[in-house]
Amino acid sequence: MEHRHLERKSLFLYLDVFNRETDSLLGHLGDISDGGLMLLTSMGLANGQLLKLRIKLPEGEGLPVHWDVDVETRWHKPDANPDLYCVGCHFKQLPKEDLALITQIAELLEF
Repeated sequence: MEHRHLERKSLFLYLDVFNRETDSLLGHLGDISDGGLMLLTSMGLANGQLLKLRIKLPEGEGLPVHWDVDVETRWHKPDANPDLYCVGCHFKQLPKEDLALITQIAELLEF
């Protein structure tokens, strides 16, 4: 069983998440930890799907403009909003320097 080092943080501001290969909007970042993220999307995504994401980060906070990350979808379930799905994603080959960025995003945007 995997254990998170950073507790999963629910975010009060949902950042836009794009497919890096098509530049199409996939949805929004729902929460994040050092092991993965939850994507809120209107699309049904299959478990085990590999996604190349680009997450647009807030301006003026000392963060890069966007963050590129590769994930694998692990689970999905309907959201409270019937038009959306919650999709759990696991980071693939996450560089160690991205852990600090994850912490910054979580601290900046958490409830």
